[in-house]
Amino acid sequence: MNRQVAFPYRLAPTGQTETADLDDYIRDLLQQIVFTDPGERVNRPDFGCSLRRLVFTDGRSETTAAVEALIHSALRQWVGEVVQIQHVDVATVDSLVQVTIGYLDQSSQTLRQVQLTN
Repeated sequence: MNRQVAFPYRLAPTGQTETADLDDYIRDLLQQIVFTDPGERVNRPDFGCSLRRLVFTDGRSETTAAVEALIHSALRQWVGEVVQIQHVDVATVDSLVQVTIGYLDQSSQTLRQVQLTN
């Protein structure tokens, strides 16, 4: 089984680096991209997307569509070799932003979906 470094980085009880299976690793990658604003990473100023902008908007469908397009573009840029993004849906539920991402896992050719909430 293919194991990757877990996010956030931590040590296992054995003292070695904690690992995650491929599904968890991909979910963690998607989460890092979606919830990181451009400029937040010192050595990667273009990493991330602008999801937090949605919090201060009027919630109109045009704004939501623009944010979905920004997320889709960022995901293609940063994980396009690992997954093929099928769809991105953004919804605000009360004070939470919910992002649903449908993707094709390139290694297993399996369609998957992940839901992220912040």
